[in-house]
Amino acid sequence: LLEAAGGDVNLALELGFGGGGGGEDDAAMMTTNNDTSTTWTPPYDQYSLIWPEATPLTDAWKEQRLDAFGSEALDAGLVQTANGPCGVLAVVQAELWRLLQPGDAAQKSLSREELLTQAIARILQRVVDQKDSAVISMGDHSQLTVTQAAQTIRTASGLVEAVALTTDHLPAASSLVEGPHWLCSSNLMCLLLRG
Repeated sequence: LLEAAGGDVNLALELGFGGGGGGEDDAAMMTTNNDTSTTWTPPYDQYSLIWPEATPLTDAWKEQRLDAFGSEALDAGLVQTANGPCGVLAVVQAELWRLLQPGDAAQKSLSREELLTQAIARILQRVVDQKDSAVISMGDHSQLTVTQAAQTIRTASGLVEAVALTTDHLPAASSLVEGPHWLCSSNLMCLLLRG
């Protein structure tokens, strides 16, 4: 992209993040759920510790499905539809591939949906293993078991909110999703990978 932008770093970044080089500002590049009300209230107290702005989720995060596979093959990769939740997809994909390691014939007999549920359950279990509680706190204020939550969560934002609202280790200095393009932070990646 840097070459395509003629060596202009800012233009290359804009091209990479979907701006198309047309000079749009960050607000124009990032779409939300069309709630432009200035009285929007975050749905839970920790919202600003997870998301970079006190605004509704961007479409990239809200609509990114964890069950969007590239083909019918069990080991097919997850498809990312927009910039933002790539780190979440990478962790879920790694768990899926770990479940499909050679030598475990029982795992290969599971459906894609069952494998996805197990992958999400592994991520959630790492978080509850760090706590005394065995429940997952969801963005809608409900509390579910790891199994129930793993069967329910199918979006990148849902997984991030469940992990973040369940952990006792949210960093207070920055959000888990950063910057004007709503990208995964290293803190988010550590939380998903280690609990």
